[in-house]
Amino acid sequence: MLEKVFRSGQAAEVFGKMVAALGGPVDFIENHKSYLATAPVVRDVFPPASGIVTAIDARAVGVAVVNLGGGRKKVSDTIDLSVGFRHLAPVGTQVGALPIAQIHAASETAYEAAKAELLNAFTIGDEPFEEGKTILEKIA
Repeated sequence: MLEKVFRSGQAAEVFGKMVAALGGPVDFIENHKSYLATAPVVRDVFPPASGIVTAIDARAVGVAVVNLGGGRKKVSDTIDLSVGFRHLAPVGTQVGALPIAQIHAASETAYEAAKAELLNAFTIGDEPFEEGKTILEKIA
């Protein structure tokens, strides 16, 4: 059902209404590129060796976004809306020829730091990924 909502465009429509209700542009979905800042450095990150993504440290990815400028370390920090990550490879993805992610950074130095953090956050293995249980244990 969730996939149907995304593919039909219903999710984008609702998001657009939310943006407008919060004071944003009413045509955000149709013209988002004209409203969003673009980072000067946009590059893919490839692992040092080919393999399969077997684990991702989600907290480390979040910290990397903050360090890139896409979040706050303290309340007074300004968020750079042009930076962040796209196309993060999910667990089970064969990478090497394919990148683990794309980084949008404000500078080459920031890109290199974010690249190192992402490479540390991803575990790449040789064994085919076997999907585990989503719910490990139910506690009453």
